[in-house]
Amino acid sequence: MFDDNSECHDLHRVASLLFSTAINGGMAVVVLRTPQAEGTRVVRVWRVRDLVARSCTGAQSFDAYCFDEAGRLTGPEPGAVYVDAPELV
Repeated sequence: MFDDNSECHDLHRVASLLFSTAINGGMAVVVLRTPQAEGTRVVRVWRVRDLVARSCTGAQSFDAYCFDEAGRLTGPEPGAVYVDAPELV
């Protein structure tokens, strides 16, 4: 799955940060970018609080990643398609 130990170590560090933030009353966000054969990337987003993941809609994901703090459109990532994230059971 991983090309080397550094990628595994990075994943472990990110997962640890996610869980420690979500357990201690904070909120974390998980973003999954899945490459597609035609060169696009499907983007799905979940908000995590108290170890409960809540899916975001494609519109919420677009708004979170395509607008700056002043509300100006910064544009989607090239090739990104924002879709509704499935509910996690």
